[in-house]
Amino acid sequence: MEVMDIIKEGVNIGGNAIAGGIFGVIGAVFTGFLEYLTRKQKLEEKRLDHEHRMQMQDKEIEMYKLTREAADDEHEHELEIAASAASAAGMTLAYKDQMTAGKSYRWVEAVKTLFRPAVTLLLIAGTFYTLYSIVTCRAWVNVLSGSTVSAIAVTIVESNVFLAATAVGWWFGDRGMKHTKGGVR
Repeated sequence: MEVMDIIKEGVNIGGNAIAGGIFGVIGAVFTGFLEYLTRKQKLEEKRLDHEHRMQMQDKEIEMYKLTREAADDEHEHELEIAASAASAAGMTLAYKDQMTAGKSYRWVEAVKTLFRPAVTLLLIAGTFYTLYSIVTCRAWVNVLSGSTVSAIAVTIVESNVFLAATAVGWWFGDRGMKHTKGGVR
């Protein structure tokens, strides 16, 4: 193999590493955009829920006003106390419901947390193992011609480098965006 061929292959591999990193960052940006849309939808749901609660509260106030007009002062105080107690009990139940929503088992959270780092490490290890195998294994030369072995090796290396760079770019790009949102989740 000539020096120019080696330089050409090195540039090819470097280009794949850069393209994989860019692809990973694009994936992280896309993930952030989807998270933004999800948060926006949840905020809209909360706004609508709040609006509904306010309308219900207005109706209750109208009902209490009508009731108050017919009752004496003592009865009026009893109704206000009952309304406050009922409202507090309803709000407590609503908050308790919201606090328990979205929780899952600890082992599920652990698997979700460890999945991306494991895939990233496996891709990086696979890349280095492939490079090592190609450099040290001369058995292929006996079976295939030199140019065929070279073409296969270059394709495998370029693919592994692209995948590893994509995984690393996505992993760190996504973590970087989570830090800028006010802390790690």
